[in-house]
Amino acid sequence: MDLCPCGSQIEYSICCGPFLEGNRTPATPLLLMRSRYTAFTRSNTDYIGSTQKKAAAKDYDPEGTAAWSKRCEWIGLTVVEHSPVSEKDTVGTVEFIVNFKENGIEKNIHEKSHFEKIEGRWYYTKGIHKTKHVNQPGRNDPCSCGSGLKYKKCCGSAQAGSAN
Repeated sequence: MDLCPCGSQIEYSICCGPFLEGNRTPATPLLLMRSRYTAFTRSNTDYIGSTQKKAAAKDYDPEGTAAWSKRCEWIGLTVVEHSPVSEKDTVGTVEFIVNFKENGIEKNIHEKSHFEKIEGRWYYTKGIHKTKHVNQPGRNDPCSCGSGLKYKKCCGSAQAGSAN
């Protein structure tokens, strides 16, 4: 069974596959964010480009995105939190952490993404980075959140306990 890269523990062909193949559109910002992560793992820049509007689409570089995504080894996606949405909602957010290796160096992206429903379809419109492409701290390093604790006793323990 080919599990979906988004971490859902569901087979790709019934999880994000139909979105990336254009057979369905994500019904929530969370599903859109998961499918966009899957698109990055597969260097599917057409899908990434087609699922964004406004500020996110303004400076989109499909060639640069494809080159970058192919250089990366995608380790996993952790959803930190997301805003539940109803059928009538037109905005939503998803905060997530993506772990990956680029040129053999462990990195992550921690972002709060903003989504808007435009003409009945959800789009990624902007992201606010909490961290961007930073090296993963060592277990005994001070936590970068400023708590004064070691990473393993602070944010590192939260990430270790999360499912991808």
